[in-house]
Amino acid sequence: MAMYQLSLGIAKEHLGENHLYVSNTLNGMANVLQDLGCLDDAIDAYRESLEIRAKNLGKDHLSVAQTYNNLANALYLQGGQGLERAMELYEGLLDIKKRNRGEYHVSVANTYNNMAVVYQGKGTTKEAIDMYHLSLNICKVALGEDHSSFSNAFENALGLLKGQDDESKALKTFYILLEIQATIIDESISNPLVRPLSSVYVRKTWKREYDEVPRYRYCR
Repeated sequence: MAMYQLSLGIAKEHLGENHLYVSNTLNGMANVLQDLGCLDDAIDAYRESLEIRAKNLGKDHLSVAQTYNNLANALYLQGGQGLERAMELYEGLLDIKKRNRGEYHVSVANTYNNMAVVYQGKGTTKEAIDMYHLSLNICKVALGEDHSSFSNAFENALGLLKGQDDESKALKTFYILLEIQATIIDESISNPLVRPLSSVYVRKTWKREYDEVPRYRYCR
C-alpha cells in the first residue's frame, strides 16, 4: 500500500490529478484495501478512479464499466444500504455492456449473476432466481450448455431452489447439473472454479445431496 501511495503522489504531481494513470493507481489501491477489509476506503478510491475514467473515456467505455463493477462488488461486500447502491451500479453496468457487446455476451450474463447474488443478500429469492435464469439463458446461447460457466450458474440456481424447499424441482436441476459437469472434466483440470461432481451424490439423501456440492460465486 505504501508503494501505491507513493506512486499516486508522484503521478498527481507530474501528470495531473485527472490522468488515467492516476485512475489506474487508485483502482489498484482500492483492490488492496478491499482485500484488507477496509471497505470504506476501498469504495472511496473506486469512486475517485471511476470519476477520472469517466472524464477521460466517457461513461459508456468498457474500462469505465469495469470500475463500475469493482465499486459495485465492494458495496455488496459492505452490506446494508450498500446492497441498494450496488444494484443501481449493476443496472447501469448492464446498460453499458449491452450497448458495447450486445445482449447475449457472456459479460452480460456475469452481471445478471452478480445482480442475483445481491438479491440473495437482500432476501428477495424470486428476483434472484429471475436473474439466474437470465444468466443461464445467455450462457446457453453464448457458450453452449456444456460450458463450465453454464454449470456454475446452474449451481447458484440450485441453491435458491433448495432454499425454497422445492425438492422435486431442485433435484431435477441437480441431475442436469451432474450431466453438464460430466462433460467438462477435462476442462476442470486447468480451471480451479470447476469441480466435477461424482455420481455418488445422486444416491445420497436430499439433505446431504446439495450440502456436499461445492458452491461458487460466479461473477467477474
